[in-house]
Amino acid sequence: MPPLLRPGDRCDVYEIILSLGTSDAAELYLAREPCRDPCLLKIMAAPGADKQRLRFAQEGVVLAKIAHPSVVQVFGAGAWGERVWLAIERFGGYTLRDRLRTGGPPPLDDLLGWAQQVCAGLGEAHRLGIVHRNLTPEGVVLGPGGLVKVTNFGMAKLASFGVVTTADQQIGSMLYAAPEQLVGKEEIGPRADVYALGVLLYEAITGERPMGPGPYNAMTVVSWHLRAQARPLRERAAARGAPADLEALVHQMLEKAPSLRPVSVLEVHDRLRDARVSLRAPLLREVRNAAPVERSISLAPTQPMAAAPPGGDRPAVLPAPVPAAATPPPVVPRSVARSASAGDTPEAPFEVRVTGEPVEREARRSRPASRSTMAAIGAVAVTLAAAAAVTGWTLRSHPTGPAQGAGSDPPAPAAPVSAPAPSASAATPRIRGDGAPPRPRAPAPRPKN
Repeated sequence: MPPLLRPGDRCDVYEIILSLGTSDAAELYLAREPCRDPCLLKIMAAPGADKQRLRFAQEGVVLAKIAHPSVVQVFGAGAWGERVWLAIERFGGYTLRDRLRTGGPPPLDDLLGWAQQVCAGLGEAHRLGIVHRNLTPEGVVLGPGGLVKVTNFGMAKLASFGVVTTADQQIGSMLYAAPEQLVGKEEIGPRADVYALGVLLYEAITGERPMGPGPYNAMTVVSWHLRAQARPLRERAAARGAPADLEALVHQMLEKAPSLRPVSVLEVHDRLRDARVSLRAPLLREVRNAAPVERSISLAPTQPMAAAPPGGDRPAVLPAPVPAAATPPPVVPRSVARSASAGDTPEAPFEVRVTGEPVEREARRSRPASRSTMAAIGAVAVTLAAAAAVTGWTLRSHPTGPAQGAGSDPPAPAAPVSAPAPSASAATPRIRGDGAPPRPRAPAPRPKN
């Protein structure tokens, strides 16, 4: 059957670029919207009943509600005649089914990483009250860099949408359906997606489905889901080296009763992470023991880092000083020694403190009294000594007379120093203090010849 649209045709505002074939009762096209990257256009393959149209509309509503990196985004939806179309994010184009058909089971480390992303996307959907109910390898799209997105929400159950899908409306594969979903008597909850993810993991690890290689029909598939148990994972994947905790997780996810399965996909996500760590542990031990260190490199010890002040920067960690060769002790000035003996603790001139001020200024402050200070003190001492000498000479050169009584005349001014001294006969007799005239002195005896 020829495709509905050809390159160059338009569906609403989208221009068809290329036809990508038919998938899940819908035709896929690569389309372009103005001012947007190319997207995936999904159109109903044939005019269906109201329930099929409602399922397409339901998928658009569900994808518009979920905004998560592990779930494809929807850009628009509408009707084209009697058909419904969806404009979905173009991502990858290579599904997990394609990987299993062409390359077989992927490496366990990659597979567990993909499964963790699937759990993250389903966890967001479950938080919004949405159950996927059609999780298959065709609905897991692989992208570049190990990224994975979940799609095919056509059979999703939205709590607020009011749509209940019965057994006759299931167009998806029953190979991944949970037992309660096939019976249709119990409320289908998030643990139905946990069961489907367990079947998907079992097939991706071993390369076969849990119910065996086939062929299958509807009766055998339903009977297996309701009654049979899967063979132990280690028997079918002995060469893969699956960890024991991963095997226990997969078999718990395949339990028939929903209450025996993991509580949520978030629990599955955490246990897959632990299994991935245990899977890498032997590799880490091999890498650690592969290249032993030939010689040890001694590193200088470091000073302990001080606590950072509130609101400030943490001080840098400086290497501890390496002890140098033995050197003679520094010479301490006498002034510093005297001050130390007196009980003071002055800073030694050879110690340098690193503070906010320059080192030179700090060193000048820590020095003892300099030679200029000693010279100044000596000059002051010489000046004081000279002043004392001048004062003494002046007192000796100008003796003071006897004290004058009250009411007496002021003494006559002294004669100049350069004037000759008067003789004894010409000298004016002096009056003693009691008012009597001076007594005559006897002449000095002459020496005999």
